[in-house]
Amino acid sequence: MRVKKILEFVVGLGVWVAIAYGVYFLFIKGEATSPINLDVALADYRNANQSTRDGLLAALIQASASEPSDQEHFKDCMGDYAASKSEELDLREVFNWCVAESQTSRERFTSHFNQLDAADLSIDAL
Repeated sequence: MRVKKILEFVVGLGVWVAIAYGVYFLFIKGEATSPINLDVALADYRNANQSTRDGLLAALIQASASEPSDQEHFKDCMGDYAASKSEELDLREVFNWCVAESQTSRERFTSHFNQLDAADLSIDAL
């Protein structure tokens, strides 16, 4: 009789652990590891809010194995291109222009002005 109770306890505990892991995997871990879709047009980057653009940019930097310390320069480069180039361009293609500049023309790469966030700065000044 005592062995049966111990076995029921172990099985019950195993069921609760399995349920807890399922909830963790489906609702917590699944959200945190969901990949960012980088198959978007430049218009999507342009029209996104600043935090979404920052997330896209971080994913692009990671995917390209670029220097994370250059994130502000990449942000300025992408903001400059997004404001002035065709909306139909692929986001990765435009980012690759920034990567090429970072490797071949450092001065040009670091001199971009982020036109997308310039409007946000004027609101902050008010």
